[in-house]
Amino acid sequence: IDWTDIGGPDYTDVPSDAYRFHPDRPFSPDPNGVLIELPTTVGFLRGSESTLGPLRTKLERGSMRGFGVIGALDRLGVMARRWLSPEVSTGQELIRLADNLVSHGRRRLDLTFHSCTLLPGATPFIADDADRTRFLDAIRGFLRFAVESGFEFRTLQQLGREFDQARGGASRA
Repeated sequence: IDWTDIGGPDYTDVPSDAYRFHPDRPFSPDPNGVLIELPTTVGFLRGSESTLGPLRTKLERGSMRGFGVIGALDRLGVMARRWLSPEVSTGQELIRLADNLVSHGRRRLDLTFHSCTLLPGATPFIADDADRTRFLDAIRGFLRFAVESGFEFRTLQQLGREFDQARGGASRA
């Protein structure tokens, strides 16, 4: 995701899988880095990130960006990019995204949401109890899919230990 239009960073060339890094170079993987980045899972509901990602970036930065091309391609499902988050994706989209990413070789997925979203009215994502029910149902459905598909779950502490073991060091987690 490129947030430069609103004053943020450009993540388009950052690895999509977890990696170690040094604080002064957060976008550059370094096997000896002291921190671990676990990128938010974002991808396409169908197709390959390696093909669709660069094409979408060109469209977002090109002369056609103000003409709604991206929105039209998204609605048509041709270039539908979603976050693995029930805040902005339906339960079915969470499943489709995970299934597509794994089928294209993604090794880790990170389901994310803000904890305050569970309080109706605290964020723009849930206005009332019906929205919260929909939100929790999306999480339940995704987790059911993940369990039935054989996904393995990790805590952040376990992930840190795995990274330390991979480089032959003791865990700092």
